[in-house]
Amino acid sequence: MCSGSGGSQRAVIRMPDTDTSDWRLDRQLALMNSAQQRRTTKRQGEYDAALLNQQATLERLNAATMQRAKSTEADARRITALIGAPAPEPTAKAPVLASNRTGKRRAPGRKQLRIEQGAAAAGTGLNIGAY
Repeated sequence: MCSGSGGSQRAVIRMPDTDTSDWRLDRQLALMNSAQQRRTTKRQGEYDAALLNQQATLERLNAATMQRAKSTEADARRITALIGAPAPEPTAKAPVLASNRTGKRRAPGRKQLRIEQGAAAAGTGLNIGAY
């Protein structure tokens, strides 16, 4: 177990000097983070430029659409001035109901509601005249 040759000295554990290794590691990590940050910043710049380009394109498209709408409106005003306003549409009329289709006048009251008897069709039990 112990070498019994002498006095007892305490064992001293010496830590190696890791300052240079730590400095190298810190520097390497900083360089890797810097490279990653540069790539991220570059991609973000490309993305921002693409968004600005898209926004400018949409603004140009909107301006062209507005110009086309104004031009169409001006053309419509010119044509209206040349031709005049269109004729008004006919007003809606009430639908023609049963006995009014033939154009005959009916007596008011219950007689107006009766179904006229016309020539009976053979074999049918209904005496409904054709209108």
